[in-house]
Amino acid sequence: MSRYKYDIRVNKSNKHYGYIDGYINDIYWFAMVHDDIVENGIDPVTLEKGFGRVTRLCLYKDNTTFEGDPFLPSMTVRRQIFVNYQDEWSVLNSAYVGMARDLVQYLDRRFSLRIVSC
Repeated sequence: MSRYKYDIRVNKSNKHYGYIDGYINDIYWFAMVHDDIVENGIDPVTLEKGFGRVTRLCLYKDNTTFEGDPFLPSMTVRRQIFVNYQDEWSVLNSAYVGMARDLVQYLDRRFSLRIVSC
C-alpha cells in the first residue's frame, strides 16, 4: 500500500537525476531533481524555499481545441498551470498544495536512495 495520497508516475526514460517528468493522477508534471540537497530546493516538509533536491516543479494540464475551416483546421494548445516553482513559488494553487507536497516528498525520497556494494 502506498503512503502517498495521489497516483504518482514517472516516465520510464527518467531514471537518473536532472529533468524528470510524469503524471500525478490526471495532471502532468516536470521537475529538476539534484543528486544532493541544495539550498534553493523545495523543503519536502514545509514546501518553502530551503534545503531540498527539487529546484524546479510544474504541475499542469494542456487543453487542446480544434478551430477553423474543416479543410484548413488549426489546433490551439493552452497550458493550465496549477503549481510552478523556479527559485520561488510563482503559482501555488491552494487546491493543489497536497498534490505538490506528495510529489516533492516522493521525488526527494526516490532520488536520495543510494546503492552501496560491499
